[in-house]
Amino acid sequence: MKSLLFGVVIALVPGAAFAYIDPNAGGILYQIVTPVLIAIIVFWTFLKQKLKAAWMRILSAFRKSGDV
Repeated sequence: MKSLLFGVVIALVPGAAFAYIDPNAGGILYQIVTPVLIAIIVFWTFLKQKLKAAWMRILSAFRKSGDV
């Protein structure tokens, strides 16, 4: 438990960072993030349509049997 607490404290204590970020790093991130976001949106839309169609089939089956 002490080592976990020590790790959290060390991770949260700010330190000096001497780093350089390339100006084109934003372009690379954009090229990676954009297709991933598009894939997530397309997957969510496809899943939503399939779940809605399945739910409508279930409801229509209950309505035909007179339960709903």
